[in-house]
Amino acid sequence: MHELLGYPHGCLEQTVSKAFPQLYLSALTDLSGSSEADAQANVQAAITKLGTFQRPDGTFAYWPGGDYSNDWSNLYAGHFLLEAERSGFAVPRTMIERWKEGQRRTARTWNGVAGQDRSPFVQAYRLWVLAVANASEAGAMNRLRTSAGIDDLTRWVLASAYATLGRTDVANELVKDRGTQVSAYAELAGTFGSGSRDEAPIALALVTMDRNEAAGAVVRKLAQRLGDGQWLSTQSTAFALMAVARYAAKNALGNGLDFQVISSGRTVDVRTARSLWRTELPVPDGKTAVRLKNAGKGQLFVRTIRTGTPAIGQESGTQQGLELRLRYTTLDGAPVDVTALTQGTDLLATMEIRHTGLLDRYENLALIQVLPSGWELRNARLEGLEQSYPDTPFDHQDIRDDRLLTYFSLGRGQKATFHLRLTAAYAGRYYLPGAVCEAMYDHAIQARTAGTYVVVTAPGEGPQASK
Repeated sequence: MHELLGYPHGCLEQTVSKAFPQLYLSALTDLSGSSEADAQANVQAAITKLGTFQRPDGTFAYWPGGDYSNDWSNLYAGHFLLEAERSGFAVPRTMIERWKEGQRRTARTWNGVAGQDRSPFVQAYRLWVLAVANASEAGAMNRLRTSAGIDDLTRWVLASAYATLGRTDVANELVKDRGTQVSAYAELAGTFGSGSRDEAPIALALVTMDRNEAAGAVVRKLAQRLGDGQWLSTQSTAFALMAVARYAAKNALGNGLDFQVISSGRTVDVRTARSLWRTELPVPDGKTAVRLKNAGKGQLFVRTIRTGTPAIGQESGTQQGLELRLRYTTLDGAPVDVTALTQGTDLLATMEIRHTGLLDRYENLALIQVLPSGWELRNARLEGLEQSYPDTPFDHQDIRDDRLLTYFSLGRGQKATFHLRLTAAYAGRYYLPGAVCEAMYDHAIQARTAGTYVVVTAPGEGPQASK
């Protein structure tokens, strides 16, 4: 659950991805009373938050209060609300009914072309979710089924829709002789897809069609990916957990777990009917030997995650497909040394990001600047300073007390410039983290600057910084 709560961005997709898997955690692992209560509170909080995304036409905007709606995220949000309601959570009827009616209209009028912008795949997902909502559109399902050239993944998702309605005969015919292998890829926008994400709907289709042996083979691959430590996008993690939980609920994944954990001279016997088990082990000296002895009949997959705070001042800058430059000046443009400031000094941080990769366009880039605790962020919107230092157009900006998060897109070779107005408000010695720019859906695209210590002195007590 800690990994899910670590999603830092407040867009619709990550809001849903953070909460969706928590619907299934108790089916997969033994949760303490407090953890189960936290999971339920997190899901209910996400449901409430979705109210700030919903537009008058029933769709959900990509950002709270925004105008832009991403088709896939909109469906994903509706899917989450339906599953939450089915799990016993309180979902406002008006919220789900407005969304449902809008999607039924869209399903009926859809005239997408196979192979164009994954439109058939999105329509298949829409029809599947409407089937889950007991609001199926049989005519639209049949039109898509008979469309020429629809890809294999679209077939699998549409098969889920038919199987949900009890038409496993049609579902099986749709995917007859179709493979379950998905090539590796990564989408930065659109459906936010990846090879790992796309395997999960295939597993869910097989589970719904009662093809448990074939489903088990796909689920085992998903479980291995969840456990091998490789980076997974929010979509990949959420869908994979959904598929594993559905399969576990239907097949019980054997007889649970029975093993021993030996660490630091202490042995813990673990016996549970669930499919997952987790614990936290202290590592006081940086090294701890852990042995597992499997007393059960099933195979164990072990994942170790080591967390901690990087040593301050030891991180270095990096550039991977992006170039990030950060400079500090006074408000009139004079260079300033941020490591030695006088209390009350006003600063301007200028961040320049250039697309240096091979893709034609980077969608959903996130620029994050965290402030030292002795500095204050000046809100240009409230102070009417936005025109004084104009920024590159952005999709959304999240202004918090201790950081600024800016979301935008860049074409190949293009540069974006953003400004941050600051004041060195409190005397003391603080750490200034480096700025970070990353693609939200591909961790290989990122750039960061190195952090440094900064000192703010009271007037007359230290070096005078320029003003």
